[in-house]
Amino acid sequence: MENLRKQLIFQDLINRGFSKERATREVKKSIDSGSDIDDAKEALEKKIKPGQVVLLALNDGSNGYSKLGGTCTIGANFQLVLLDHKDPDFSIKIKNNMDLDMYTSDKELAFLEDGLVLNARDAVLSLSSNEGIIDGGVTISEFKGEKLSADEMKKLGGKIC
Repeated sequence: MENLRKQLIFQDLINRGFSKERATREVKKSIDSGSDIDDAKEALEKKIKPGQVVLLALNDGSNGYSKLGGTCTIGANFQLVLLDHKDPDFSIKIKNNMDLDMYTSDKELAFLEDGLVLNARDAVLSLSSNEGIIDGGVTISEFKGEKLSADEMKKLGGKIC
């Protein structure tokens, strides 16, 4: 999790106009002083609005939040979806050290193992478990609008791969 904290703090500083060199120095100061957990949490809180729900969802055409499809992506791609409300299809609470209101569904559990870790390196999120890397390119996005219908998901499935 330290790498994720470093990346979140670094990206927040870059977004605030710091040079890469200064941001790197400030991240080191944060880690050395022990304030990195709070700094990372603050940076993540800028992406996730108070009261938002975070979903750990497949991004393979199997749910209404996915824009990918086809058999080549089944269980291989994950995304963090930010919502303003809970989704009853994603009812399994995920405990996390950021105290996020985070959920997944039973469909995702088939592809997840014990010891889940969300990590960041070079501005890319990865999801791994005790078994190894699950997805090296996890996306995070705020969802607006309506979920795709079952018919829309079926049409999408044949257009990719």
